[in-house]
Amino acid sequence: MSCVRITPGVISRQIGGNCVVLDVACGAYFQLDPTAAAIWRAIETLGRIDLVVDACASTFGDDSASVGRDVREFIDHAVGRGLLLEDREALPAEPRAVSGTAPLLSVDCSGIRIADDIDELRRQFLERPFLELPQFVAPDLLSVLERAVAQGDFTERAHAGIGTEMCLASGAATSACQLVFNDPALLEVVTRIAGCSTLRCFDGRVYRLEPHAGHYDSWHSDASHDRMVGLSVNLTRDAYEGGILEIRRANAVQAEHAVASAGFGSAVLFRISPQLRHRVTAVRGDRARTAYAGWFRTSPDFAGAFLGALEGRAAAATS
Repeated sequence: MSCVRITPGVISRQIGGNCVVLDVACGAYFQLDPTAAAIWRAIETLGRIDLVVDACASTFGDDSASVGRDVREFIDHAVGRGLLLEDREALPAEPRAVSGTAPLLSVDCSGIRIADDIDELRRQFLERPFLELPQFVAPDLLSVLERAVAQGDFTERAHAGIGTEMCLASGAATSACQLVFNDPALLEVVTRIAGCSTLRCFDGRVYRLEPHAGHYDSWHSDASHDRMVGLSVNLTRDAYEGGILEIRRANAVQAEHAVASAGFGSAVLFRISPQLRHRVTAVRGDRARTAYAGWFRTSPDFAGAFLGALEGRAAAATS
């Protein structure tokens, strides 16, 4: 029985009512029309082409023969683009990490997964100004990001009056992170957890703190530019020394909370407020700390700006 699956390294998200697919390896974006989007989602969940046809026939209210032709045409085109893999027999599943407990909240190549009550996560976030998210980035997506980061270039960057770090140049990794962490479903969930005004975008960067390089981060609030919630994702496979997120009240002298990394792909959400300060302590030892970090903001609207940019790019390519 013919089966088909998404090529590893291909990410999809529903942005502004449009299904957007990113081939991370080549940095190419694809917008799928409603028919193609329905086929894509059916492939993600079902795999077998006959089941995909049946599901789409039910969705479209059309006969299986005509839907089968549409599905076959889409698959051939997507395989040619390198977005799908097809085989006459069932394709082996991508390896998954074995864990006894599902992550509370996680992101993968196709969307977000919620394994706990959002109200309970909100309660925890109200009790203290941070929320730890173990295994936040699923293994399939984490491997994509790890490869992309390894292929990128870091340059020294100074944040006036705050600190210094190495920052990853724009490229495959930053494009993938931008799409994943601006997922409207994730923005909605974080809005509910934080109990704040509607979040409309995430603004982040991949950075690295090297030991013995003079990199540092001093106390600051980040309470500007409509920032409401911070997020830091650990992209360091090996254990490192230091690099601990510390949080205190603005009028406190010393750190009141210290949040160490929970492991590769884990994350922490933390509240942004004029009444709070945070910093990351210096990295010691012989291993650097690499992370994707930034802020959930109430403006600007990511979906409108992103789709407008894609349409502009498509128009330029055909002119």
